[in-house]
Amino acid sequence: MALAHFELRDFERVAHLWYDDGNVILVARGRGFRVHRGVLMQRSPGFRGLFLPLSSNYCSAGACPILRLPKDPLHLELVLSALYDRFFFGDLDVYHEIPEVASGIISLAHKYDFRILHDEAIHRLSEAGHIRHCSKDNPS
Repeated sequence: MALAHFELRDFERVAHLWYDDGNVILVARGRGFRVHRGVLMQRSPGFRGLFLPLSSNYCSAGACPILRLPKDPLHLELVLSALYDRFFFGDLDVYHEIPEVASGIISLAHKYDFRILHDEAIHRLSEAGHIRHCSKDNPS
């Protein structure tokens, strides 16, 4: 992640993930998400490391720091949607949407250590029959 100068007009706001009371803006390839630093820190050791201490990864838009992430904005949107909406996975079409959505979530959840989201995505893939879990008793 690199320090960059951003103005609020330099990116498109993602409306359903733009919270007026959010205290950090994540920007991925021109798409902005205003979310809550505490929520990210609580759920992700990876983000906790980015936020503590407030470092040169940040620049500011008024009182709200901006963090530029070199990630796919769709993957970031999926992770944030799943993080903020407990019923996110339940609203998906199991056979058509789960594989694409889960792979996007797994990619970013692994990078930033969102363990709960990673495990939920794996569970949903398995539940839909897209993968099988192996165990000591049944390695196939």
